[in-house]
Amino acid sequence: METVYQILMTELFDSKIPVKLVLDKDEDFEAKFEIPATDPTKYPFKFGFYAHVVKDNMWEVSFSRLGGIRGSSIDLLGDMDTKETLATFSAVKKSTFFWLKSNKPSKFMFSAKTSEKSRVKLYDKFAKIIAKKAGYKIEKSHSAFGEDVYTFTKKGKK
Repeated sequence: METVYQILMTELFDSKIPVKLVLDKDEDFEAKFEIPATDPTKYPFKFGFYAHVVKDNMWEVSFSRLGGIRGSSIDLLGDMDTKETLATFSAVKKSTFFWLKSNKPSKFMFSAKTSEKSRVKLYDKFAKIIAKKAGYKIEKSHSAFGEDVYTFTKKGKK
């Protein structure tokens, strides 16, 4: 039975933000989405969701704010309010499930900087939602580069 917190997390992550497919090839996937600014004097926040095969059918998944550098350590959400931040993670979840449905990967991974405790905590919850809803096992490890790495393997696959 789900707890109230789990139900709340699931509801918060049900996005109404449209996700636009940019690229969907055998080993590359890209989608974009825009988060409207709650402040009418600000421009919308634009993001990209990326997945690509790195080796041995292992996909690496990431998202970044467009206009920044993919994989950079800048605070991607630092100038966003709570509503905009929740909308962003909701759209990331939507993009992830869109990609999973389209590509049906047997394994994939994403990471978070270990030093960013609040982000790691959010990614822990996000990983559990993905695993439960999409049928994956999760293995969490720590890299030599100071990252928490989430590796997903489709249940019944090796």
